[in-house]
Amino acid sequence: MRVRIPPPAQNRIMEIGEIVRQFREKQGMNVKDFAEKVGLTEHTIHRIEKGERSPKFSTVGKIFRTFDYDMTIKLFKTKP
Repeated sequence: MRVRIPPPAQNRIMEIGEIVRQFREKQGMNVKDFAEKVGLTEHTIHRIEKGERSPKFSTVGKIFRTFDYDMTIKLFKTKP
């Protein structure tokens, strides 16, 4: 059974996906290379970026930690 995600939560998931996509592009990487670097599948990265998958906080952390980036700046819109 699929769980329907309420619209406000779905918007946040899509926003996280957009942040991940922008971050990947800023690194100058395609999905394949990015996925290899962070230890996830291309399919997983695609689904996160499209907002089709709600990543665990630990997964988002893993993505940003791989590149030594403080994710709180983007996710919580704080200044360093």
